[in-house]
Amino acid sequence: GNTDNSVHFAGRGLVKRGEAAGFAVKNVTDAHQQYWMQGGAFQSLYPLGSDRWVLLGETFQDLSGLTSVPLISQQHIGVTRFRDVEVLSDWNPSNRHVTLDYNRIDLGTHIPALAKDPVSDLIVTAWNRGLAHAGEGMTAIRYSVELADGTHTDVADLMATPSAPNGQSISSLSVIDGALYLVYGKNTDGADGWDIYWRTVSINSTTGVATLGTEIDLGIGSDILSFSPILTLTGGRLVIPYHKTANTGSYIGYSDDTGSTWTEVQVSSTSGDNEGTIIEESDGAIGCYLRTSSFVAYYVRCDDPISAIGTWAARVAVNSIPNPTGGAFTGARMQVTKLADGKILLIGNDHKTTRRNVTIWELGDNAQVLGKYKLPDWNPIETTKGVAVHQYPTILGDGEDVVVASSRQPSGGVELSIAIQRDRI
Repeated sequence: GNTDNSVHFAGRGLVKRGEAAGFAVKNVTDAHQQYWMQGGAFQSLYPLGSDRWVLLGETFQDLSGLTSVPLISQQHIGVTRFRDVEVLSDWNPSNRHVTLDYNRIDLGTHIPALAKDPVSDLIVTAWNRGLAHAGEGMTAIRYSVELADGTHTDVADLMATPSAPNGQSISSLSVIDGALYLVYGKNTDGADGWDIYWRTVSINSTTGVATLGTEIDLGIGSDILSFSPILTLTGGRLVIPYHKTANTGSYIGYSDDTGSTWTEVQVSSTSGDNEGTIIEESDGAIGCYLRTSSFVAYYVRCDDPISAIGTWAARVAVNSIPNPTGGAFTGARMQVTKLADGKILLIGNDHKTTRRNVTIWELGDNAQVLGKYKLPDWNPIETTKGVAVHQYPTILGDGEDVVVASSRQPSGGVELSIAIQRDRI
């Protein structure tokens, strides 16, 4: 690399996950290494000490196909792995930031889902190898597992690409009755709208390899789009949020027999309210946060989800939580989770018109906003391509940490990558 100025490119700095690439650079003036990973779809910069890199050997990877990665003139660079780090006061990642998958074709990668397998105690990320819109649903569902040592398994298909014209799309990873489930949609024409299925996922605690159980049709209905986890209420009732391709508002289905039968309830009849994400609040009520085309998030609430689950209060605007609406964006999905201490967190985009600025809001009951935390190293960097967008961020609590996964796309570009990181709020 270059050695005639203050920065040279470390020949052993490549990180490769799926088809993503990154490299380390060393600033010779302050003896600190920096980490810059670009999977074509995002860029992140961390100040790190030189001991944060672990050489994995002199295995070389061919970068000749990654034409979107700038500033790398060599086609073969040694492979390293990024070691876990302490909390850094300037950036506050309590762990690591990893690109799992990368795709330069226009279908990209999309709709990440996160869950902690209750049996192996390992965190699983799954996503579509493609979009979930009309004509684009012929996609594999992929996955990667965070092992006990903090590394991630190589990307593999959880469900292979179906043969045309059949389509499929991930809905969620959900923990139900002590087991991990893959929830997904299927159809026979590759168009919008799905029948919803699930199957158990068993994770090998040593290797992270997944084994799928028998496919079961939940019988909720057809032409459904659902992209949020199934919620288990105190007492065992299951609740799944969804909307329909007819754009008739937002719905939930609930089951009292562990998913054998489901009953539908409409929670909002406003056109454009969709992709609801639900949580059980401290008083036992269900709070539902809705993607809208009204520049801000909306909230609906069921005070008694056991004896009066059909009764939902009128939707209210949560003006302090934007929901991007502008250009190609008619809102953006948010995701809500609850930590072990009862704290409720919502992840979304803190911008009214563009899917950027991945942000976590701390919430109380009744959509009370208690604070927010903008993920600093997930904010897009201005580039010649413009400002990157962050599609479908999702969040999971893990002890004191939160784990976040997101799909990333440069402005005006067709590249999409799935990335995951840990933060401590």
